[in-house]
Parts: sequence; C-alpha cells; structure tokens
Amino acid sequence: MNVVSLVAETNVPREEPPVVVEVDGDGGRVRDAMYVFLSRLVDPSFRSAATPSIDLQYIVRQLERISTCVDWSTCVVRWGDFSHFDEDASTAIEFDYQRFAPFIDLALHQVLSQYYAEDYANRGKCSPSLVFSCVPRCLGIRAVRASMVGQLCSIKGVVTRTSQVRPELIVGVFRCNDCGTESQPVLQPFHYTEPPACRDPQCENKSRFQLVPTHPQTRFGDWQKIRLQEDTNNIPAGCVPRTMELIARNDGVEVAKPGDRIIAVGCPIVVPEVAKLLGQAHRREVQREMSGVQRAQQEAQQEMEGATGLRALGVRELKYRMCFLATTITDANGDDRKMTEAVKDSTDGAAEREYVRLTPAEIEKVRLMRGHDNLLKALTNCVAPNIFKHDVVKLGLLLQMVGGVSKSTLEQIGLRGDINVCIVGDPSTAKSQFLKWVASNVSRGVYTSGKASTASGLTATVTRDADTGDRTIEAGALMLSDRGVCCIDEFDKMDVKDQVAIHEAMEQQTISIAKAGIKATLSARTSLLAAMNPIGGKYDRRKPLQKNVAMTAPIMSRFDLMFVIVDESSDDADYAIADQLLRLHRFGDRAVRPPFSTGDFQLYLRYTRSLTPRLKEESVQLIVAAYRDMRLQDSLSNRSKVYRVTTRLLESIIRLSEAVAKLYMSEDVKPAHVEVALELMRQSLSTLDMTEVELVGISDPFEAASEGVKAEPLDQQQQQQQDMPQATAGEQSMTARRKGERRQLLLPHQHLPLERRLSVLIITLVLLTASLQDCNH
Repeated sequence: MNVVSLVAETNVPREEPPVVVEVDGDGGRVRDAMYVFLSRLVDPSFRSAATPSIDLQYIVRQLERISTCVDWSTCVVRWGDFSHFDEDASTAIEFDYQRFAPFIDLALHQVLSQYYAEDYANRGKCSPSLVFSCVPRCLGIRAVRASMVGQLCSIKGVVTRTSQVRPELIVGVFRCNDCGTESQPVLQPFHYTEPPACRDPQCENKSRFQLVPTHPQTRFGDWQKIRLQEDTNNIPAGCVPRTMELIARNDGVEVAKPGDRIIAVGCPIVVPEVAKLLGQAHRREVQREMSGVQRAQQEAQQEMEGATGLRALGVRELKYRMCFLATTITDANGDDRKMTEAVKDSTDGAAEREYVRLTPAEIEKVRLMRGHDNLLKALTNCVAPNIFKHDVVKLGLLLQMVGGVSKSTLEQIGLRGDINVCIVGDPSTAKSQFLKWVASNVSRGVYTSGKASTASGLTATVTRDADTGDRTIEAGALMLSDRGVCCIDEFDKMDVKDQVAIHEAMEQQTISIAKAGIKATLSARTSLLAAMNPIGGKYDRRKPLQKNVAMTAPIMSRFDLMFVIVDESSDDADYAIADQLLRLHRFGDRAVRPPFSTGDFQLYLRYTRSLTPRLKEESVQLIVAAYRDMRLQDSLSNRSKVYRVTTRLLESIIRLSEAVAKLYMSEDVKPAHVEVALELMRQSLSTLDMTEVELVGISDPFEAASEGVKAEPLDQQQQQQQDMPQATAGEQSMTARRKGERRQLLLPHQHLPLERRLSVLIITLVLLTASLQDCNH
C-alpha cells in the first residue's frame, strides 16, 4: 500500500503533540501509516475504502471514549487488523517497537486533534497511547533473550505478586537554579533525565536543575510492577519455574491480580538493577551521614519526582536485569478482550460478579448443549473421562466446579456459595488424578501438596520489596485460586497448625493478616478440594470416619461432601479397570470419547457459574424435611455425631441444590434439583459409615435427575406454558413425599439394620423405665 500518496490526500496535520518527538525518516513513515489507518476508520469519506475484514466500530468507540472520558487514555488495536493494512510498517514496528512507539502515539494524537478537536481540547493534560493486542508471537518467560529487547511480542504466565500503583515522570520541564530559565520538555526513558545544559547561552549551568511539576508540559503517569511466573504446564522436566517482572502503565495498572493467567503484549526492556548496587551496609552508612532534615527533603523530592533514576550512583559498575514493558494485558483463558473493561465497571458493583462475555455463536452452542437428553449424565462423563467409574465422585466434583450462589446478610456478612469436597481413599484409587484434572480445567486452579505446604504458603506471607524496601503481601495458594478451586493433595500429611490456618478461608472465605505492621483482610473466595489417605493406608470399615482420618472435627464439618473410595477386589471391576488402562496406553486420548469436547465443557461451566437461581417454596419445605430427618436419624442411631449432621449440613444441601439448578440453567431451584442434591448427599453419608441412610426414595442421583428434571426450553414464554401442567404433578409428588416423611419421622428406625433396631428398642425401654421410676418417686 502506498502510504505517501494517502498522506498527501489527507493532509496530515502537524499540531503540537503532548510529547516532543524528534521525527526521523523511518519514524515519520510509521507515523503516517498509522495516521492513515486511523483516518480511514474515522473519516466517513474514507470508510468505504477501508478493508472489509476490519471491524470499524471497536476502534471508533475507543477514540470517542478517549476524547471525552478522562479515565481512558489507551486505544487497543488488534495486530492482525493493522498488519493486514500495511505489512511494511507492521514489520518495522514488530522488530523495533520500542523505537517506534512514540511515533504511533503521535499519530493517535493527530487523529484526535483533527476529528475530535473540541472534546479532546477540553480534556486537559493527556498522553494518549495506541497499543496492540492479539500478537501472534508468544514467548515463554525462559525464552526471552537480550536479542529480543525492544521487539513486539507477548508472554504468558501466572501473576504471583503486584505492587502498589506509583507515579512515574513521563515528560519533565526543568528550571535552572542559576538563572531561572525553563528548559524544553525532556523525555524520561525509564530513568530520571535532566537537560544537558541551560538554554540561556550566557548561563554555564550543566548540573543544577529543579523539576517544575506544575508546568503544563510536565506529565506524570501511573505504573505498577507485576511479577509473572511460568505456567505449570510450560515448565520443562527437572526445572524450577522462572519469573519475570512486568511494568504496566496507565490503563494497564490494577488490571491483573495474583492468581490470574494472563497474556501480556509489549516488549522486553533492560533496566539497571539498582537494589544490588547499594548493599545494605552502604545504605546504613549513607543514612548515618544524612541528617533527619536531609532525609526528609530527599523523601519529599522523590515523591514529587515519581520514579527517579541513577544520578546518585556515580561511576559504580551497573548490573542489569530483563523486564517486560506490558502495554496490553489480556485474559489467557481464551478471552482476547481486555481485562480492563471488567475493572472499569467495578464502580457499579460489577466486580463482585463473575463476568461472562460470550459471543452469539458461543451462546447458541450453550443452548444446544442444554438440550441434551440426559444432561447431568453427559456433563458428569466429561469430568476426568480417563478415570474409570466413580460417577458419584465425578458428580460431586462437577457441582463443585459450578458452585452455589454467594449471598450476604443485612450486616454485609458474606455467606459462601463455594462447595468444599474431600476424597478419602486407599492408595491407587485415582485421588491425585481427580485433583490434577480439576486444577487444570478450571479458570483459576491451584494444585499443591499438603506436606510441602505451610500456613503462610497456603494463605499469605509478608515480604520486603527488594527495590523499594516496602513490605508487601505475597499471595498463597488460597489467594491465587480466588474464584477458583484450590486442590490440596495429601491433606492428612499437613501439620495441625497448618490445617488450623485454613479454618477462616474455608468458611468465611477471608484471610486475616496482622504481622510486620500490616493488618489486612484478604479475599479467598475459593472452593477447597482435598484428598487424603486413611490412617494405616487402608480404610477400616469397622471404625467410623473420624477414626480413619487424621483430621480435626472443625475442618471435617466444613466439607460439604466427603467421599470414601475403598479398593475392593472384584473380578468384574478388576477386569474393567485393566481393560480401561490398557486401552488408554494403546490409543491415548482416542480411547475415551466424552459427550462434549473439553472446550465446550469449559464454556458451559463458565456460563452456568454466573447464574443465580432462587429457592422455591416447595424446595424449601423439602430441604427442611430432609434436614429434620437426618438430625433425627443421627440422634437415634449409635454412630458418632462428631463429623456430619450440623447446621452446616443444611447450608451444604442448599449449595448443592443451587449448583444442580445452575447446570440445568434454571431460574429457580425446583424440588427435582433438591432431590438430586439429597441423593448425592445420601450416597456420601452412606459411604462414610458404609451403611444405608434414607433421605429420599431414589437410589441413584442420575435417576433422580432423569425422573424429576426435564429439558426446559430456553424461551421464557414456552417455559411458562410447560410449567403450568407440571405444577399439579409436582404438588401430588410433594404430598406423597410428605406422607412418607411423616411415616419416617414416626418410625425412623424402620429403615435401620436389625442390630440398630434392637439398640434403638433397648434405649427406648431404658428411657421409659427411668421415666416411670421418676413418676413413682
């Protein structure tokens, strides 16, 4: 494409830019190419000639927002759109991005000054910038080399630490201390830069200058330091994860938080490692030589100047380190839209909700998946498909990945909606495989081992920043998995003091820190998935659960579901497991074909997690009746009451019922959804004591789902029409259930084994005898 002719036609304006840039030949050509690209999108006379594949609206909307909104200063352009428009300019930008970035911003300034002159002039101080997203050149952290400095690329990783937002001096105007002459605006390329000499020819000052922060051409910006760590899946065998520091500016600050998997677009840069230039001993010596007034003046000067540089280092030998200047930060879980949009919407409370941005094609795919004949069974088969059987455990993990509905009281006390699950099993029963599959298939999953985890590693720790010396909070596993799942393997190997540290995170979903002068309450809205071995390596059926596991009663009551997997010898089961393993070794992933692909399954979960179903009156009555039944059975039986039937069990039933309703994309929690949750709870209770616990009359949760939950149409009018005739049948089934519940309440021991019935009868006779004796006295 001939850029020169297009520039001549459009008459590129030469307004004074906010930053003085010395334009060379290559820089001018890049600036003109970017100006023509933006002008053809904004100017109505050029829109017809624009490339058809480019979506005009997303760039035009950003330009309008930058010209009118003070909080926005960044225009994001997809790299493929510009590279398709001008291949020569895009090639030059890709291999020398750091050099051409000021010219790209200059083109944006010229477009805003020409087409949005009135609104743009009223903004006041503004340094607009144009950045790119969706850059195909994606590198690993350990693949970044010195030869790539300044080149446009992207890196992927997990955020482990973020610093506070600090001011940065972008352009400075200085005043001479001898004659008072003000200098031209001076760019600050990552370090404090003063003018080389005074502008007055008669003044010979070359070192004594003072920054003028109130000058109209002096500009400050925000910056934040982010520590990025390699993703677990990208670490080579036998290597430790590498980290790299990211520098985010302007709209890129406060976008990523610890635990986010992100893709950062920008360029590698080299900065001096100031922290190691001045050792601790030298710092103390300098502090002793300075008086209190001098130290206060130095701190005040640093606060005014923002990010100062290296003028106090003298001729010391410089040591450098590699950093990454991130211009755009996007979500690494398949969403190429900016994470900034969710942060900007936090003013209306939207940050408390999980954002779901689905395209029309994705919504249509979710609708088709919802119409499956046996939806619950199909989704359960997608959970860890390589593991043979254990359908009840898979159903529990599926409900955990969806979660319930988080609520809050009038006093703003949070009620958790996340589901905690514990798997107790003999060795070689696929417990760790369950945990690793869940950690790799949720948006924010963290896998850790209990013996290698400490209390600070799970919650948070206070560290000192090497550059600034400030104390910062470094997130632990529970904070990194905020709004996700934290998987802790070998939970029984943890020390008791480390288990106590997660009490608050499991129920209140917060982490309180009061150490090293920092007192804070951090969010840990995560689901906990734990796996452990029984005491002695083999589950003893003759003992209750609390005698088989090394876990305290408070933590045990915080788990919504607890499953026991016993390794039993059976010819049919052994043959089926052997056949499954051999087919996996022979054919790999082709041996198992789940109903939905991994991408579709994750898309369905991502959508259903954002739903908020409400409890119906019939469901409330059913939950209350079931809870009273469980409490009565627990009081009349001789099993230990240390671990299960508490008030937390009632909340667990509510959360499980809401999760089932989410899977069916229902606006209300119906009795059929409660029946599925109760049957899952019944099977969880029965595996704990290896006895039958009667809650409902259905022996299979998938049978309960197939009998009680039909495929609901997504159209609201059709849903109301089909719900009308089902109400009568629901009331009849509800009446039948209430009659059965009354019989169970009157004779709760009729479903118990013979030995239990005799025990209940003896206890009843003893109580009657005691009461008669009291009456006689």
